[in-house]
Amino acid sequence: SSGINAEYGHENTDIISKDISIETNIPLRGDALVDGNQQTSWSSPITPSWIHMDLGSVCSIDYMDLIWTNGVNGNQDILAILGGNIMKTISGQFGRVEVSSFASNLAINMTLATSYSLNEVEVIGKCYSCSDVL
Repeated sequence: SSGINAEYGHENTDIISKDISIETNIPLRGDALVDGNQQTSWSSPITPSWIHMDLGSVCSIDYMDLIWTNGVNGNQDILAILGGNIMKTISGQFGRVEVSSFASNLAINMTLATSYSLNEVEVIGKCYSCSDVL
């Protein structure tokens, strides 16, 4: 078995966001963020707003691309969560954010704007199954 390597920047990274479940503060629109179609979008007229992503397994996250509809809206806190524990928090205004952390869940908390609109969220990294780590 290969085991989990504590390094980031894998040669075999994938867009893993296409296989995840997603919840947002705006019901029924979260799937547009991970459908692989930049013509669809998610928007929220509420501040603060949030997006929570369940990756379905333990993943080594290299980076995330937040593809905004009309440029970055407000400020974002990106949380890498593993087993309920926050492993890393990154704050700022992002198009691409280097995460470099293990996570089973990701959260994007958005503040300091009157509304938010994203076409897509791409999470780049490598996910592991039980057979990878045993």
